Amino acid sequence: MPRKIIDEEFKKAVWKQGFLFENEVLNKFEKAGWIVLPNQYFRETKESTVKEYDLLTFKRFTPKDSEFKFFVFLIVECKYNPYKIVFYVRNLENREYLPSYFTGEDFLKFYPHETIKKIFENIKQHRDFFFSKEQVFGYQSFLKLQREHVREAKKKKFKTKYIYKPQSKFTEETVFKAIDTISSAARYEKAIFQGATIAKKWFIIILPLVIFSGKLYKATISKKRKTLKKEKYFKYRIGKSSLEKEKLIPEEYYVHIIDIQDLGRFVRVCNYIFNNFKNNIKSILDKKTNLQEIK
Repeated sequence: MPRKIIDEEFKKAVWKQGFLFENEVLNKFEKAGWIVLPNQYFRETKESTVKEYDLLTFKRFTPKDSEFKFFVFLIVECKYNPYKIVFYVRNLENREYLPSYFTGEDFLKFYPHETIKKIFENIKQHRDFFFSKEQVFGYQSFLKLQREHVREAKKKKFKTKYIYKPQSKFTEETVFKAIDTISSAARYEKAIFQGATIAKKWFIIILPLVIFSGKLYKATISKKRKTLKKEKYFKYRIGKSSLEKEKLIPEEYYVHIIDIQDLGRFVRVCNYIFNNFKNNIKSILDKKTNLQEIK
């Protein structure tokens, strides 16, 4: 029986899809020792609809002779982008935003809030991750279009000219949606542990991450000049209010946005943060144990 030949154009269409890109991201985290769970679903409370994000990847540890568990979660959305995406930024004074985190009920009985502050002291050494002197205040994607050949008067030659057309619909459906989905998913993952028996002894750091397939640019606007250059990493400050004790309390943190080419560096930084987090916890536990023995 003759073998059926698959249409070449069909093959091209198949391999252009973002699933290969997502698989590349998954493999990178797995090789770095992270546990990866693809295709995670969550419920958007304000709309009461079920949504999906691409990957939940995490590392965890339990200190020796301890009943508490510690996690670093990365909630990841992967986006294949055929257009150039520009993030508009302005300079500002250095701002610090700690990551979103969850503390279980029993954990707080053992570790007061002052101790939690100490937990973050060591991981804040990587200032690039938690501090920023820039603020992203807008973004837009652009499609490159070819104009008719234009004649150059002096050389009497024809040269191809291009224009770039903003793609507002793509920007809203891809860039905005990715940021909104990942921040909502981060809040959902945090909320489902509230009151859960299994999570009473847990401490979780939650890092939202959006990864684009490339073509990211930074447009910096200052009083003196405007600059445009390629960029691989952005921190997008996001603030959402949560209902707690009948008051709206804003929670502010960074959504990390990277180019796929920066993924290796980003994973190394996450490993660095996890290891510092782990060592810091061990140090705090040892001091607490020593104090109890002295008493």
